Amino acid sequence: MQVKKQMDDLVEKFREEFISTDWTALDSTLNDEARAEWNSIYASLRSYSQMQGRVIGIEQIDIGQENVEEETHAEGASENHGLLCLTVTPYRVKIIIPEPLIWFPGEDRSSFVLQSMVGAQIEFVIIAIDRRNGFAVGSRIEALNHLRWLAHSVDKIKVGDLVPCQVLAVGPTKVTVTACGYDRTLRASEMSYSYLGDLRDCYSPGQTLQARVLAIDENHFTISVKAAESDPFIGAEFRHPIGAIRLATVISKYKGGIFCRLPDGCTAICRYARQFTDDQFHINDTVSIQITSYSSDREWLRGKIRGKIG
Repeated sequence: MQVKKQMDDLVEKFREEFISTDWTALDSTLNDEARAEWNSIYASLRSYSQMQGRVIGIEQIDIGQENVEEETHAEGASENHGLLCLTVTPYRVKIIIPEPLIWFPGEDRSSFVLQSMVGAQIEFVIIAIDRRNGFAVGSRIEALNHLRWLAHSVDKIKVGDLVPCQVLAVGPTKVTVTACGYDRTLRASEMSYSYLGDLRDCYSPGQTLQARVLAIDENHFTISVKAAESDPFIGAEFRHPIGAIRLATVISKYKGGIFCRLPDGCTAICRYARQFTDDQFHINDTVSIQITSYSSDREWLRGKIRGKIG
């Protein structure tokens, strides 16, 4: 509560300074790009219109100091000093979004997720401007509120619809995405029918994906990126009959099994032919495999690696 009060006081201070500042005189020396950027910032402050930008970094501010700009710290600063913020710079103006204004109330993520958001595209609304020092404060929560209203009242999103979602952060086994004003963390099994291994090799902040809505109301919003695709295992026994030779790509190794992906997206867990050793094959190698059986419960094919191609 103390942090929130300090932040509210800081925002109010910036608002008062903005009102008393002759920003018209300050803007008179700007070039066209900078003037357009500041006009967008002013419009967002006055009308709560949304802005969008790419997160270029993370930093800490001490909201108890008079001059936030002088107390900005690098990412490696002590976690006990200051408040973590996302930094967005559409052109030249630095816009900071403090951690309490990033996640919808009750849907907070860990600081690890926040620190993995560099490169993500986010929406925000300007809530304060320090025109003299050339920076602004944004709220992602305000933008999420507006996007949720659009999804329910204007676009009338319903179960079964396909919606775009933006990748916010990626870890080894989970991906945090945002769609229709809702942030959701998805496991690998919700991302693809194919075996993916380390998700950081497949996804990155800023990517736009398609997802299918599985549930939506005022309190629930469930999506699946996998459900936006067709299941490649359907009909696989006809496309890849037992004994057939197929082209595949090595995507992972786990407990002696070699996971390969066929061109149609099917996953095949393979073993080596006797003449090969494990160190002869690496991730992303193109190989030739022979289909040996099916695993219907996991929707995998099984096969034997016959050789490397290329």
